[in-house]
Amino acid sequence: MAKFAEGKEKEVKDEVGGDNNPPTEVPKTQYTIETVNGIYVLKRPSARVGTKHFALLTKCVPTGRDEDGKIMFSPADNDRMADVFESWSATVLPYIIVDGPFSKDDIPGEDQYALFLAMFNLMNFGVGPNRDPFRIL
Repeated sequence: MAKFAEGKEKEVKDEVGGDNNPPTEVPKTQYTIETVNGIYVLKRPSARVGTKHFALLTKCVPTGRDEDGKIMFSPADNDRMADVFESWSATVLPYIIVDGPFSKDDIPGEDQYALFLAMFNLMNFGVGPNRDPFRIL
């Protein structure tokens, strides 16, 4: 049996009749992020804003790795990230900000950038050991 967010239990069976339980952890719907100027609460981007958020952030996923396999940002990656940040702060941030020390129109640039980096780091690109974008249950 798997538990779902509503507290209901649902039996999950695959096509051959075996149990195949999905993950039971419910994703967070809000994030509390501290910057140099204060604490902000952002909601998880969803619906059309979530699509825009994910589309923008996937444009700045770094393309290079060093000899040890560690992710490296190239100058081109940094340029893309700057362009994406500018677009993200105008098209996503105003729709996901819930609370903070400033109004939506007065958030300092350094806080906007910190919030952008935090949301970039929170982005989940996959599930399972191979980090696939989905898993069929």
